[in-house]
Amino acid sequence: MLKGILKSVGGKRPETFDFLGFTNYCGRSRKGQSKLKWKTARKKFRTKITAFTDWIKANRNLPLKDIWEIVNSKLRGHFNYYGVSDNWRGLLRYKGEVERVLCKWLRRRSQRSKLSWSRFNQLKKIYPLARPKSLINLNSAFV
Repeated sequence: MLKGILKSVGGKRPETFDFLGFTNYCGRSRKGQSKLKWKTARKKFRTKITAFTDWIKANRNLPLKDIWEIVNSKLRGHFNYYGVSDNWRGLLRYKGEVERVLCKWLRRRSQRSKLSWSRFNQLKKIYPLARPKSLINLNSAFV
């Protein structure tokens, strides 16, 4: 399918482009064939992390149960929108950044005790964070 595209640009890879929050680029399938791939656009990723940071700064005084419910809602929304073919790594990266920012700002709730990573991991056992479940296969639209 993409062989014609690659031939039309002189055998070189076409440039990437951003559309609807995704970076579209050409890559290789596991069988070695050229195919179109998607990943979260860098600009959108940074914007979403900044928005989450601003939100947690403003709301870190809420009860932990409420914070966790809202964070899970935000994570599920991100996973549902960006959970497409070839973007698994991007979803895990987003979750890791959210965990890092969440721990950082929960540490600043009190002047007496600091929230260590081990205590944060215990909190994650009590209030588990959402995990990406499955990806929508966009490649079937091009077969």
